[in-house]
Amino acid sequence: MDIKFIDQQYIYWKHKGRWCVAKVQISPSSDKVYLYIWQLDGTFVGMTAGKRPETVLQSQGYKLWVQEGCPDLKNLLDEMVKNKQEQIEFF
Repeated sequence: MDIKFIDQQYIYWKHKGRWCVAKVQISPSSDKVYLYIWQLDGTFVGMTAGKRPETVLQSQGYKLWVQEGCPDLKNLLDEMVKNKQEQIEFF
């Protein structure tokens, strides 16, 4: 699968042993992938350092996202963030 397919998509990502949702952003000037990570309750966790595309494509979270039919996790996250007092705008 081409890494460009998941640019700007929201996939599952395991962060510090917990399942989260991550927005994938591919850097146009390098071959690195950056992830913006939210916990499943909508709490923003942070951003990863640049990762190799293969790392993302071989991750458990990416495989789970594909296995589930590439669901729109942004809508799920939108709902969770709406219910939090402190809202974070998506990039």
